Amino acid sequence: MHTRVWTVPGTEGEPYRAFLVRLVEEGGEDTAAAACEALAGRLTPGATEALRVLSAVMADPDRPQWVWRAAAQQLPCFPPGPVAEAAARSAFDALAGRARADDPEARVEALRRLHQWGEDIRPGLGHGTALHLLDGLAGTLESVGLHADAARLSWEVAVEAVRHGIHEEQRWKRLARLCETGPGRIPGTAGHVPVNLDRPLTRAALLAAARSLRTRATAVSGLLALALVRVGGDRTGWAEPWRAELAALRAHEDPDVALGALLVVPDRSG
Repeated sequence: MHTRVWTVPGTEGEPYRAFLVRLVEEGGEDTAAAACEALAGRLTPGATEALRVLSAVMADPDRPQWVWRAAAQQLPCFPPGPVAEAAARSAFDALAGRARADDPEARVEALRRLHQWGEDIRPGLGHGTALHLLDGLAGTLESVGLHADAARLSWEVAVEAVRHGIHEEQRWKRLARLCETGPGRIPGTAGHVPVNLDRPLTRAALLAAARSLRTRATAVSGLLALALVRVGGDRTGWAEPWRAELAALRAHEDPDVALGALLVVPDRSG
C-alpha cells in the first residue's frame, strides 16, 4: 500500500513544500514516493530545495525503482529557469555516467532506468516550458546508446511543441537523424499527432515541420513528413496547402515515400 500525502487548506506555500522535501529525505520509501508526486504541482522557478531533492532521487541508485519513478515522472512539471535546468542536468549526468561505468551491474541499472524514463515520460502532462528539459533527456538517451528511446521521446517532444504552436527545426532534424541511423527507429506513435488544427499557430507549426522533413529528402524524413501531412490533410478536408504537400511527396525521390503518398486518398469531407 502506498502512502498518500493529502492536500489540505493552507498547504500550498513554502512551509508545506519544505515539509514535503523533508518527507522525501527522511520518510520511508512509500512516503518519499508519495511526497515526490505531491511536489509536482508545487514546483516554481524558485523552489530550489524541492527541485534539488527530486534531482537527488532521480540520480540515486540506492532508491527503489518505484521511488525513483515517482521523482523521474515529475520532469515535465519542472518550471523554466536555471535552477530547474541545473537540477535536471545533474540527474541526467549522474545516470549517463553510470551507464558508461566499467562495473557491469552499475551500467545495466542505469541503462534500465534511463530506458524506463524514456518510456514513462509524457510531455503533454507538463507544460510547454519544460520541453527543452525533455530535449536534454532525449540527448542523454542518445549519448548512452538508447537510440530508439531517444527517437520516440524526440517525436513526442516535437509534436508537443507543435501543439503549443512552436516549430523548432532543430528538433525535427534530430528526430530524422536518430531515425536514419538504424532500422526500426521510426516511432510506433508516428501516426499519432494529438494537435488542435483550429489554432492558426498550430497549423503553421505542423506545416513547417512537414516541409522541413520533406526537404531533407531522405527516405525516413519523407515517411515522417507523410505522417504529418496525412494528419494535416485529414483534419482540414485536404484544403491547401496540404494537398500540394501530398503532391510534392508523390514526387519524392524515395520510391517508398512516393508510393505511400500515392496511396493516400485526399478526401475533402475531412
